[in-house]
Amino acid sequence: MIALYENQPVSARVRLTDDDYLRTRYYLHPDGTADITVGRGRDWTVLACKECYGKAVKTVLDLEPDSCVFDLSPAARLGQPGLNAALEGILGGSHRKADCLTDVRCPALTCYASGSGFTLPQLTAAWQLAEDIMAVRNYVNLPANLLTPMDFAARLTALAQGLPIETAVYDRQQLEDLGLRGLLTVGGSSGHPPALVVLRYTGAPEDSRRVGFVGKGVTVDSGGYCLKSASSMAGIKGDMAGGAAAAAALHALARHGVRVNVTAVIPTCENRISPTSMLPGDRITLFSGQTVEILNADAEGRRYRFVDPVYGELRCQWGETLYVNDAPMQYSGFDNYGKLTMQEK
Repeated sequence: MIALYENQPVSARVRLTDDDYLRTRYYLHPDGTADITVGRGRDWTVLACKECYGKAVKTVLDLEPDSCVFDLSPAARLGQPGLNAALEGILGGSHRKADCLTDVRCPALTCYASGSGFTLPQLTAAWQLAEDIMAVRNYVNLPANLLTPMDFAARLTALAQGLPIETAVYDRQQLEDLGLRGLLTVGGSSGHPPALVVLRYTGAPEDSRRVGFVGKGVTVDSGGYCLKSASSMAGIKGDMAGGAAAAAALHALARHGVRVNVTAVIPTCENRISPTSMLPGDRITLFSGQTVEILNADAEGRRYRFVDPVYGELRCQWGETLYVNDAPMQYSGFDNYGKLTMQEK
């Protein structure tokens, strides 16, 4: 957590200047402390704010201090979005891939905030939002053998602990009972069973409207029998980013007590090659009654994401009235919709 600066002794100080964008300088004092400046350029935007503070913290960490004070006055001039961006930059700039193995979400130094134009509650809210963003990074960076579908489901439900979030995890047998054939067809390719995670936050009980987030949670996407190329294999563990983002977004809303009703639905599974994998030419019938012919085993997202999970929520009568798809579009989308159309979108 970041604290307000009240003249505590620190090893480094960061401030932004009118210098060229991202131009970074530092001065080492005889006592071992350091002053770091980063140019913010001419156009001061929320994105620029995040990048400047991210660049600053990288320089700070290179100098290996144990504490640092960041002047957040320039960020505060952009309002709460500026503070959000600054602290996302600080946490993001200090993030390391290895953090996912230990759930570390803070830079390895004590952080203080100086300046004017903001309050401690605003600062705390910005830091908590940045923590949720870093949580998504950690999930995406986890190796696939440490994040099976059921592991992912357990992490997402644990994220909701201590908050007014209802959770439910549907296992393979429950998915069979519900008839969610799309998810089961994809997940049947793996020895790690699929699951459907449901997170429900009711921040405005007097309001009948409810927003639905659906995020894709494929923890391994080899492409199945439409195997991905060797150059794409390094990223097959990250096809659950949409599901992680959907859960983190709901977590942030609940954490801040936002007056809105939201349900996140995250179908999670693996898409592997096995004797039980789906094949191009196979036909399956979804719960909706639609019959789908599989033409591309690497287009698993569209096979289960838009019909089966939403059915699960309607059956529970949780009444989503707005659907937001957070799941990433597959590379094969270019084949299905055409490069020009995808670029225009």
